[in-house]
Amino acid sequence: MASQYVVFKLDDERFAVEIERVLEIIHTQSVFKVPNSPPYIDGLINLRGKVYTLFNLRKKFELPSNEANTKESKVLIVNIDSNYIGMSVDAVNEIIQIEDSSIEETPPTLASNAKNYIKGVAKVNENLVLLLNLEALIESSSDIITSLSVK
Repeated sequence: MASQYVVFKLDDERFAVEIERVLEIIHTQSVFKVPNSPPYIDGLINLRGKVYTLFNLRKKFELPSNEANTKESKVLIVNIDSNYIGMSVDAVNEIIQIEDSSIEETPPTLASNAKNYIKGVAKVNENLVLLLNLEALIESSSDIITSLSVK
């Protein structure tokens, strides 16, 4: 069976999330900084009257900083267990179908902090795509998201 995924880029790596988890893809916008929040939380964004916590996945995965805010930079608004958060990414590449049979376990030798948040690796057209585990991402930050959420 195949599922559709939104593929995005961080640094030189390609990541993907299930398309049904993505509420919206928007351009990077003004961020309200929140004092004493962890470095991987950029702050809060207001999108048509709804407030979302904005994760900086580069910082969460301990990737090198990319100060150049390019026209390709995007924010994915995603649903994780009925919590909606924003994730800043370098670019959104495409929507692809991935066969379940082409997904392999995350190699234990993956050297990045990101490996804690990767649920598998798919080979698509000779390229590797890392499948993001959104539940692990929110689980590691649930207290922060709860305290920053506006009900």
